[in-house]
Amino acid sequence: MRHFITFSALAPLALANTNLPFFWPGGGEVNSTNPVASIVSVDKATTVVNLACPKSVDLNDCGWGTGQITFSVISTSTYVAAFPQGNFKCTSSKDANVACAMGLLMESADGKSGTMFADTTLSGSDAAMQTATVTAGEEKLAASNTPTATSASGSGSMVTSASAGAKASGSAASATGSAATPTASGAATRFGVEGAALAAMVGAAAFAL
Repeated sequence: MRHFITFSALAPLALANTNLPFFWPGGGEVNSTNPVASIVSVDKATTVVNLACPKSVDLNDCGWGTGQITFSVISTSTYVAAFPQGNFKCTSSKDANVACAMGLLMESADGKSGTMFADTTLSGSDAAMQTATVTAGEEKLAASNTPTATSASGSGSMVTSASAGAKASGSAASATGSAATPTASGAATRFGVEGAALAAMVGAAAFAL
């Protein structure tokens, strides 16, 4: 049986394929390939995962890299992630809109690198959930003390995320720590594309060198 985890109710699960709903700005418009997830840690307040491309997918066709994205579930309304091109902090509201602050490492036309900051509110397809298949760490979900989860066929509840190495507070996110320039050639190429796509999507207005 395939399960969908709703992060408001993480729980003991059979070791079968587990689908993890998560939030990423732009949803499938930014990256059409669903990632795999490795559970790093779980407690009552926070679930930490690493997202990556499936091994069966060429890194040049996938923007999730090989485990560089740290994504932590903190609650059911705030999402923070760190990845090689920067980081973001997003908060969902009762009207299904999601307010995001991003810090993205970019390169200007003259070759200078810097961090682009942007604040935006997403709705509709841009605020849609995506799904990752859990391939490692399911036993950590089973060992958590959270309420029992139920199987589902639709999209899961909103996911909250955070990451060590990312610095995101208040209304702006700043790219630091693990948000460093990627070194793997295939992953670096795709992460660069995804970073540019995120910047274009939110209409980032400032490029700080």
